[in-house]
Amino acid sequence: MSSKAQSVIQFIVERFENLNRQRRFSLKPLIIGISGIQGCGKTTLVSNVVRKLDQDHNLVAVSFSADDFVHTYEKQVQIKLNNSQNRLLEKRGLPGTHDVAFCRDTFAALCKAQYEYATRIGETEKEASPVLVPKYDKSCYNGKGDRVPEDQWQRILPPIDCILFDGWFLGFKHLPDEVLSRIYNDALRRPNGEEKPLFLSHALSHLLTINNNLKEYETSLYPFIDIFIHIDTEDINVVYKWRLEQEHRMIAKGMTGMTDIEVKEFVNRYMPAYELYLPKLRENSFFEQNGHSFEDISGRHLRLLIDENRDRISEVIL
Repeated sequence: MSSKAQSVIQFIVERFENLNRQRRFSLKPLIIGISGIQGCGKTTLVSNVVRKLDQDHNLVAVSFSADDFVHTYEKQVQIKLNNSQNRLLEKRGLPGTHDVAFCRDTFAALCKAQYEYATRIGETEKEASPVLVPKYDKSCYNGKGDRVPEDQWQRILPPIDCILFDGWFLGFKHLPDEVLSRIYNDALRRPNGEEKPLFLSHALSHLLTINNNLKEYETSLYPFIDIFIHIDTEDINVVYKWRLEQEHRMIAKGMTGMTDIEVKEFVNRYMPAYELYLPKLRENSFFEQNGHSFEDISGRHLRLLIDENRDRISEVIL
């Protein structure tokens, strides 16, 4: 098992034991938010962590991703039409392309199921109904993607000790409009010859739309998260290398993959969000502000730094 996975498991187990002593945590699943840029190995990491929590620590863990809650293909088409000039919303992935209300209701249903299991509500124990978690197939409609039929969704029954929820932009928080506007205009004034951020390839109004969309994730989903894990790297541009490697492996296996130029264009769509929101996540705890005291939020955010080979370099707990 990788040192990265070992760090994550140790962090989860210790927080589960500590927080489970408090009633407000003991009657619900411990919800773990996991953030990391595309290609950093989140899917493999989460799969290994879920398995080891069960095998080595007797903890029932389930997992799903923000990708599972991307809007249906039909809804994606409508979003594109409603934002016809905004290239950031032409395809899935960025804030505004997920069914946030559905995701919120799924978290609530899972918490309710575990609460009823933990308190054994009712005179006789009744068999619980499964909570259905959608699955998404990115290959549908020539790569545009769509939600799979309901009979293929994940069916989750209590007990549920831990929920691992991952997403590439999880933890990103909106900027005040005036701050985003100032960042944009300052970048425009950079001298010729100086490298300029990719967010300048988009209209400020389009960036403000994405920025406003982020608020729904913050208010509807972030309050469910009990502990947070951020997988970071020293150079965000390594995402191009990782994505190229992924496509080359798919092509080598005889599968359809993007060309190198298409990979660059694909990653470019996400870079504005990294440029605008990653600095704040790197500098602050996910739980900062929101009315919490320092004692309440301290020690609940793990930042793992990895190298271009996805190996752990260092870690810090905030």
